[in-house]
Amino acid sequence: MALYVLSPDIRRGVAQAAYVYSDELSETKMEEKSMIAVISKYRKAIMGFAALWILAMHEWRLLIPYGESFWEREVFLKDIGFCGVDIFLLLSGMGLTYAIKKSSVGRFYFGRIKRILFPYLAVAVIVGVSYGWSAREFLANVSGYNFYFKSIYSFMWFVPAILTLYLVFPLYWAIFSRAKNKTVFTLTVLVIWLLVSMVLRDRLRGDMYGFTNRIPVFLVGVLYGWLCQNNRMRESRGLWALTALTLLLGLYLADRTNVDGMYLLVPVSNCCVPNLLIAMSLPLIMAKLLDLLASFRATRWLSAAANAVLGFFGMMSLEFYCIQQWVSEMISGYLDTHFGHKAINLLMLAAVTLAALVLYFGNKGFVAVLNALDRRLFPRTAAAKSAVSAVGTDNADASDACVSAPPGDAAQASAVVSDAQKSSGDGCDASENAGVADMPGSESSGAV
Repeated sequence: MALYVLSPDIRRGVAQAAYVYSDELSETKMEEKSMIAVISKYRKAIMGFAALWILAMHEWRLLIPYGESFWEREVFLKDIGFCGVDIFLLLSGMGLTYAIKKSSVGRFYFGRIKRILFPYLAVAVIVGVSYGWSAREFLANVSGYNFYFKSIYSFMWFVPAILTLYLVFPLYWAIFSRAKNKTVFTLTVLVIWLLVSMVLRDRLRGDMYGFTNRIPVFLVGVLYGWLCQNNRMRESRGLWALTALTLLLGLYLADRTNVDGMYLLVPVSNCCVPNLLIAMSLPLIMAKLLDLLASFRATRWLSAAANAVLGFFGMMSLEFYCIQQWVSEMISGYLDTHFGHKAINLLMLAAVTLAALVLYFGNKGFVAVLNALDRRLFPRTAAAKSAVSAVGTDNADASDACVSAPPGDAAQASAVVSDAQKSSGDGCDASENAGVADMPGSESSGAV
């Protein structure tokens, strides 16, 4: 009865959201794309936005003088920049649903690790030398020992966190794939997570909640990936209205938990429910806005420019994260004593971007070497190579799928190519980068 108080569009949105719970959709409607597909179209731009938001949280110098109009809003937007972590985890969960289908579990792990290894270890060496780490301290930091047994903020906490999720994902996906109703299954897992979190709140280290509170958004990302691949949750004005309401609720709760210190269900409440709601909705709204701008001749240039600029930072999001804290610590003292806030913000962005680019190209070379060794040690069959050629150089998804096919199994290789083509054709990103989703995190206070 209460639903009739809402507008017809929102009522229709609620009805469509409830329909996601159904097990099967009519075959006649399957050609319509999921509203989630728009995220894949602008995935790199969304990643770039999240990367810049995280940098702003760490390094942004306020431009509005204290007490003036909008000063509190600027502080608020800066303070909740750690929500960029949750956006990355959502995208990671989505991407992994494609990556897991392209190869064996072993090669799935190889694909994930090869993208992260170089920037993580390279920056660890730079930081270790800069701060005089002992060999034992270096190993404790890069191995994740300090992450689990001392503090997650010991060193680049996002990397051991995402590697942990990579580790357990194949098992979770195997169970998820067998569930009759994927949405109900995800909600059940989230309820279990909440109960465990509440039971352990007096036993688990407080800083660990900075990681465990992000597990739900990763699981929602997995569900988003499945919904996208299966064309569920199709676009409607009602669903977009609900998405906007979700974002507004997330921002409201972020204000209450960050500014007012409200406790919401679990410790470190400010990086749990509010961030989940923001991460579920903001990427959709941002991607839809870019898509709408691209649909009009007068604003097409604006969409292209925003997509290009943000996509540039999204391209190197992992490197951007890994190097930013070290660069900041090296130059912040000098900048603070010689420049004003506007100049500091621009110079900090330029310095981090330049350092990230160096790391990015170094990582590309490292990955190229690993791929060459991989091809030499595990050569593809001639049939698999032919399948790759048939797909074409533009379809990196299918090419990577063929690399993953075991030697001597041409039929399987062709099947994998076919699956990859289907995946890449439904509006969702089946690319290697989507599977890796090496998204930056942040390492600051327990709020992150």
